[in-house]
Amino acid sequence: MLSAIISAISANLIYFILHIQNTSSFPKPLSPKEEKVMLERMKNGDKSARAVLIERNLRLVSHIVKKYYSKTNDNDDLISIGTIGLIKAIDSFDSEKCVRLATYASRCIENEILMHFRTGKKQSNDIYLGDALDVDKDGNPLTVEDTISSPVDLAEDLEKKIQWEKVSRIIEKMPNGREKEIIVLRYGLNNKKPLTQREIAQRLKISRSYVSRIEKKVLNDIKNDYITSKNNAKEAEQKKNDLIMYMAHDLKTPLTSIIGYLTLLNDEKNISKELQEKYLKIALDKSLRVEELTNQFFDITRYNLHSMPINKTELNITYLLKQLIDECYPMLEQNNLKCVLNAPDKVNYLGDGDKLARAFGNLLKNAISYSYKDTVIEINVTEELDKLYITFRNKGAKIPDYKLEKIFEKFYRGDESRTSTTGGAGLGLAITKEIIELHNGKISVKNDDEYIEFDIIL
Repeated sequence: MLSAIISAISANLIYFILHIQNTSSFPKPLSPKEEKVMLERMKNGDKSARAVLIERNLRLVSHIVKKYYSKTNDNDDLISIGTIGLIKAIDSFDSEKCVRLATYASRCIENEILMHFRTGKKQSNDIYLGDALDVDKDGNPLTVEDTISSPVDLAEDLEKKIQWEKVSRIIEKMPNGREKEIIVLRYGLNNKKPLTQREIAQRLKISRSYVSRIEKKVLNDIKNDYITSKNNAKEAEQKKNDLIMYMAHDLKTPLTSIIGYLTLLNDEKNISKELQEKYLKIALDKSLRVEELTNQFFDITRYNLHSMPINKTELNITYLLKQLIDECYPMLEQNNLKCVLNAPDKVNYLGDGDKLARAFGNLLKNAISYSYKDTVIEINVTEELDKLYITFRNKGAKIPDYKLEKIFEKFYRGDESRTSTTGGAGLGLAITKEIIELHNGKISVKNDDEYIEFDIIL
């Protein structure tokens, strides 16, 4: 309470000084060297040094208060309130932080004024950042937001919180014109010295408030880009955590079966040979499922590390696809499906055989998993000029539009597909897409009546 009374008394004294002197007669601001000496003396208990710091920064109070002048404001009160903010700034300033006293004091002064707007009983309405305080020399409204940050503040915050490459990316997208020119000048792009908002305004013969609005727009774009990236990263992390939970569940199910049947074989000495063979077959099938899931875990690691080098050789795509169909024959038979390959006898292509076999195999297994029984899966291969077109087409339930947009995302699995016997890690189609793109190709998916079609261009 005592400190508040002292501050108020000091503020009133300086308020009196401000009114009996012309602003042009204010003492000159301290030089950086002088300011450093006075701050050190004040830190050691020298009250006269504190008084000097207050006196030599009165010009700053007057300058900031002018930005808030309007017909509806009590300007005398603003001077007193701004001075209180100055005193608080000097008393709380930490010289070890990499910021000038004037920059820190500007914030404190403006914050004190804004607090007055929010809590002042003389105002009939609340004050918001978008509220107009006055108009600039060009007749544009001058808002509270336009006066919050000094040019130095904006540059400092940008350097601390935002990567410069993001600024460059946004600037590149901007059409050539006045706005782009302002940002280039403001941040000293093209190896030039950064200019303050006031310097830009004088050079281009426009208002400082207009420069401020352009800069704030760009900063908001950067902020939104940062938030989007952060949310995407958070979503990816959540998907990975869900995947681990799913995989743990899927591993536990076959392992429980394996342990159960092996325990029966071990404990029951008089079990029939028929049952022994049955239980062993079940245990073997479940073991193969565990192996498959384990391999998917390795896929996750490889995918995250982007360790997918391309080793290109001359390939016969037709022969490669025939081999994959033969390998999947048991799966096709189990589901009463047929697979028909429509392709020339020989289709030469320069690519990584192992990677492409992996990509095409993922697509074929996906078609088998989601095809109606007693239907035909078609694989069509055509050549046009220097392009190779490959289509995987199966008859099955229509894929919802919201899934079409996410189907190639890593770790994405629809709830319907997550079963202990067929549920994958949600990486198959994502890896397929990456392999195709590593070959400078494209892959897409679409619904065609009752058919699902994956189209590849290589």
